[in-house]
Amino acid sequence: MRHNLITPAIIKFTLIASILVCSPTVQAQTTDITTVGQPVDSVVMTPFKKPFFLDITIGPSIKTGSDEHIEWFGKRQPVSYEWTCRIGKFFTRHWGGYFDSDLHFSHFRRPWFDNYPALDFSPGTQCGLGYILKITLGIGITYRFEHNRWQYFMRGGVGIQGYGSETWDGYLKQDDQNGENRYESQLKIDRKIGAKYANTGITLGYRVTKSVSWIFDINYRYPLSCSKVTLTNQEGEITHLKSKAWANDITLSVGIRIQAD
Repeated sequence: MRHNLITPAIIKFTLIASILVCSPTVQAQTTDITTVGQPVDSVVMTPFKKPFFLDITIGPSIKTGSDEHIEWFGKRQPVSYEWTCRIGKFFTRHWGGYFDSDLHFSHFRRPWFDNYPALDFSPGTQCGLGYILKITLGIGITYRFEHNRWQYFMRGGVGIQGYGSETWDGYLKQDDQNGENRYESQLKIDRKIGAKYANTGITLGYRVTKSVSWIFDINYRYPLSCSKVTLTNQEGEITHLKSKAWANDITLSVGIRIQAD
């Protein structure tokens, strides 16, 4: 009789224990299935706390400034292409700093002898710089806001853009008494193209993985200094010319951002 009373109690205890042990497992499986079944966009992406980031973008750079003294500086193309590499670090959840470098491909060309047809310049001498590769260096601060997969970044900074400098001499070619060519220096040209600038930009990103985002970037530069040309004639008279055509543009680009804490 005692054996019959103990058996139902053991069975009841075993059932209750089995239910308690299995319940968390069933709940966990149900949760996993629910997550897996959700659309990809609905899966929450937690922002990094203070990430490092690397942006690589390429796109058209559109000239926004006017061409001044194109007879001496050359004329910029309305649209050229720019490749940008930007690295940075966030020091708080929203604020950080960055450093960037741009490679800019341009083509503008105008012969010097269009200005002074009577002067003889060395073969191939051009008023424009021809096919050139420009390097831009910048530094600044950035602010971020993120919601799930979407990322918004704003920035502002300063930098320097350089095309280089050069000096040319223009000569008046005449024949001497023996019929041989004689050259007299008539004009010396010193030109420095490049400018310091202020810039501001906005980046919109979409995270395709935890560490990788597709980005669209808008960047605007405004010159804080001028490109310069100094002309010195045979009498020693000096003329100074300035232009703000460089570092005066807006760039629209697309690319990729890599980020990690």
